[in-house]
Amino acid sequence: MTDVKADPVGPPLRLLIADDTAEVRQLLRMSLDLMDGFDVVAEADNGYDAVEQTVSLLPDLVILDLAMPQMDGFQAITAIRRRAPATKIMVLSGFSGAELRDQALSLGADRFVEKGQPVRVIAQIIRRLCGAPVPEPAEEPITATILENEADESEGTLEELMSFMIHELRTPMMVIRGYAETLEEHIDRLDHTTIVRSAGSIVRGVVQLNALIQSFADARAVQRGQLLLTKSHTDLSELVRESVSDLAPLLGDHRIQVDAGVPLETAVDAVRIRQVLSNLMANAAKFSPHGTVIAIDAEVVGAQARISVVDQGPGIPDDRQHELFRKFARLGAQSPGTGLGLFISRGIARAHGGELSYEANPDGGARFTLALPLG
Repeated sequence: MTDVKADPVGPPLRLLIADDTAEVRQLLRMSLDLMDGFDVVAEADNGYDAVEQTVSLLPDLVILDLAMPQMDGFQAITAIRRRAPATKIMVLSGFSGAELRDQALSLGADRFVEKGQPVRVIAQIIRRLCGAPVPEPAEEPITATILENEADESEGTLEELMSFMIHELRTPMMVIRGYAETLEEHIDRLDHTTIVRSAGSIVRGVVQLNALIQSFADARAVQRGQLLLTKSHTDLSELVRESVSDLAPLLGDHRIQVDAGVPLETAVDAVRIRQVLSNLMANAAKFSPHGTVIAIDAEVVGAQARISVVDQGPGIPDDRQHELFRKFARLGAQSPGTGLGLFISRGIARAHGGELSYEANPDGGARFTLALPLG
């Protein structure tokens, strides 16, 4: 479908895009730049920066995600409404449901839009909110309707699963659809570099979708006790060092301290153990302050090899530690994720005859320990 442009009247609408997913920010910026009447003045990847840039730049409208680090979308709405009352706020979220929508609107958001809409529909909503001309024909956003009823435990589990799947799948689907539509409609206006970058975003979106689907499949296998392992003799210390090296680009400016000099030979599924280590290190980076230390130790304790990942974050509150290894547990609700990582990781440890455990670090932060039998 070809985008119908509006005849701009007056200066373009000044927009700020706040979303912790870079692909979403890039898609919105590129697509809106190709339309008349918009000027993306800034981007933010967390709620705190969204508020500060809004106060500094006073854009006409902020496109705001809800699940963001440092300050979530609800907190950002409150702060923006207090400090920049003239700026419109459009929530663009992968979450759905009347409760979240009503909460966002009650705090001061002007509109709640679910991710997955074509960018041209998002553009029309922005124009309406800001009183700008809307091209014809106008399209209405699609809104998911969730029927509430009494459910037994199995129905509740299914509803919980579907809710998480919808939220997690919406962002990559938005990226794939958005870039594909932009290429289809505007390829003659795009330079080679932008076309290649857009195609790359589509590929990464497909990879992310596949990873999400695999995580749900892994969770199902863990739940049923059917997780398949392909074991081979592996040096766990070397596996730790390789995993740290591979994950380094995602650990940001954290300082990584590795104590894994002694060979720890045992029979494991190296791919699955690497999956556990990657999850633990990614969580440590996600939930601890920038620039802090993440310590990874590998040692022998009795007949076990033990690998510990220790961060300097806030740790887990005592009254919530029982939730830690449950399916869909997201104790850091301001950060993205399915809530399946620790559930699957513990399942992998137990499938090896081992265990994954948590304890508060005496010096502050969290300590996760993967214990595996030697031999």
